[in-house]
Amino acid sequence: QLEDDAVERRGQWQYKRKDGSLFFASVMSRPILYSGKPARFVVALDITAQLKAEHDVQEHLFTLQRAADAAQAITWHQTLEGTMHEVAEQARGVVGAHQAIVSLTVSADWAQAINALSLSEKYAKYRDLIEPPDGTGIYALVCQTNRSMRMTQAELEAHPRWRGFGSYADKHPAMRGWLAVPLTGRDGKNIGVMQLSDKYEGEFTQQDEYVALELAQLASIAIENARLLEEVSELNTGLEQKVAERTLELERQQALFQALAEQAPQVVWTSDPDGAATYFNRAWFDLMGGEFADWAGNGWYAAIHPDDVPDVHEKWKTAVATQTSYAGIRRVLAKDGSSHTMSYRASPVLDEQGRVAFWVGIDADITEVKAIEAALRLSNQELEAFSYSVSHDLRSPLNTVDGFSRLLAKQLKGRLDGSAGEKVAHYLTRIQAGVGQMGQLIEDLLSLAQVSRASLANKETVDLSALARSIMDEWQARHPDRKAVVNIEKGLRAHGDSRLVRVVMENLLGNAWKFSAQQPVAEITVGRQLDAAGLPEFFVRDNGAGFDMAYADKLFVPFQRLHAAAEFPGTGIGLATVSRVIKRHGGRLWTQSAPGKGATFFFTLPKAPKSA
Repeated sequence: QLEDDAVERRGQWQYKRKDGSLFFASVMSRPILYSGKPARFVVALDITAQLKAEHDVQEHLFTLQRAADAAQAITWHQTLEGTMHEVAEQARGVVGAHQAIVSLTVSADWAQAINALSLSEKYAKYRDLIEPPDGTGIYALVCQTNRSMRMTQAELEAHPRWRGFGSYADKHPAMRGWLAVPLTGRDGKNIGVMQLSDKYEGEFTQQDEYVALELAQLASIAIENARLLEEVSELNTGLEQKVAERTLELERQQALFQALAEQAPQVVWTSDPDGAATYFNRAWFDLMGGEFADWAGNGWYAAIHPDDVPDVHEKWKTAVATQTSYAGIRRVLAKDGSSHTMSYRASPVLDEQGRVAFWVGIDADITEVKAIEAALRLSNQELEAFSYSVSHDLRSPLNTVDGFSRLLAKQLKGRLDGSAGEKVAHYLTRIQAGVGQMGQLIEDLLSLAQVSRASLANKETVDLSALARSIMDEWQARHPDRKAVVNIEKGLRAHGDSRLVRVVMENLLGNAWKFSAQQPVAEITVGRQLDAAGLPEFFVRDNGAGFDMAYADKLFVPFQRLHAAAEFPGTGIGLATVSRVIKRHGGRLWTQSAPGKGATFFFTLPKAPKSA
């Protein structure tokens, strides 16, 4: 025991807080003497954020790897049926959804024949779905415009082209959200559509849409290639009776395969068992320049960026030793000095004796993707700088107008009387009111911009009851003459960014306070109800002016107001800000009201983790 106590100990453990939430800590302890007695000095560091960041990086790399694997799997199929089913499986797997349907366009009215269907075990009973769409559904818009569409289930069902599956409703699995991307041929015309629904977690994102579009581009090429290959196969069957004709057909097939490789947008290459290059398609020379002699044999090895050589060499040695595929990302230097980031994958082709006959690989240029990511980071920085500029540059002239109007009012006080004095005072009052309105509009616009790009990395349990009570106490303190009955249900908790959730509650309660101002006694209620699945739906209700539900769709659009500013002041930004925050949390926002009957605003947020 004494020897054990003399050893410094280190490790990582998971702990539970008093509120039931879990966190990871890096713990170090060493022996010390405390008051002459043996003791241990312990230091614990919360590394939850560090581990999460590492996990996010791994998830991103995993998505890239899955996309590369999907591209490889799709490319290797030589039949249309096999290609279509591989596309459906890979699309569902890469994006992470329970449903995927890949359809080809079969008529001018965009009627579709379902060629491939991929469903998780959740929808296993629908795997024999055979009823083809008739060309009148919302998916036809994707085919007509050759543009992707991404919607939540609520947005989908609200769309005018939504038909609820028509007469096939009992044969179709229920949907939850929708992502559809077009399949486009080499001539730019639509050849089909790839649809996904019911994402494993949350709603479909812009990143999901981007990945699906990239996959659809690869799938379109593979589908057209598979069609050509099936045509070749049919011809080959008819020509097998004659040796001479069969030889000619084999030559035609070889030429066709060569043509297909030359048309591929990705780099296709082969090498001998030792890695000496034996073939590059046209895409390589378009990207890198030079002639085949410049890159043949081991010449291509010199194109690899020096910093990436160790990683490539290590993966190559492992692949050769195990006769397995290898993949990764490497930079290559072209003849003109330009650098390109390539996602690559290569596999061995074995002979009858099980030895490597040659290697074949596919490289995809992802330089533009990397540039877009860098541009996005720069754009966010510029937006941040712009916000500060707006805050300063727009407020400066307003402050000048406000200051001079007040100075002018002070200097003219007592100098003008009668109707002229009243007019001047009225004009100055209107100027100052306009300045105040403009200042508030600037504040609201900046708030909307900030919540649109604010990070959601620091989610926590938020006590909505305490938050609502704090906000209402502030309103009542500012307006002690107002009579109001405020009812706030106890124990309301949700999971989200506490700062942004406060923005939601401040806007909803501020609206309730404002629009109930004309009532003798304002009645404001904050509570919760449960949906059919038992999940909480929070609400803020008032007995104020209310509104016609025919105009409810305008409420959450910036600058849209249903009441005159003279009656109820405001900028029309508050509810748009609320909508933006709720959507960023993956929640829903809706309302119920009637003129003169008050209004109720409902919203959902992720459920708070259960306490221990």
